[in-house]
Amino acid sequence: MIQRIQSVWLLLAAIVMAGIFYFPVYKFPDGLPVTIGNNYLAIVLTGLSVILSLLAIFSFRKRKNQKKLVWGNILCCILLLAWLYYSEATASSTAQSLNPGGYFWIGAFLPLISMVLLIMSLRGIQKDEKLIKSMDRLR
Repeated sequence: MIQRIQSVWLLLAAIVMAGIFYFPVYKFPDGLPVTIGNNYLAIVLTGLSVILSLLAIFSFRKRKNQKKLVWGNILCCILLLAWLYYSEATASSTAQSLNPGGYFWIGAFLPLISMVLLIMSLRGIQKDEKLIKSMDRLR
């Protein structure tokens, strides 16, 4: 299970997505960080992404199921990114009169890193499928 490279990529994706709970997503110039603590949809999507990564690790015998879980996880990361950028755009536009400016912080880029790791795990799953199909031809 853990000997396969996609299991390592999936574990790293789960760890990276769990990191969004610790790193702020947006910072205002006065140093006030914005986290996903009050954003319930972001919390649910992040938790779902971590759970899907862990489920994909333990479904290593069913590669089709594993691929579906990874694709669902990628979709979850895309939805999380869209929601984070939308919520921060609306929050910064309402707070623009009070605090002009602001910038995205580490937490906003963690779903992108997780998506890259998930795509790398998909490539590993496809290589395993190719290897199994070639072994079936030799029988």
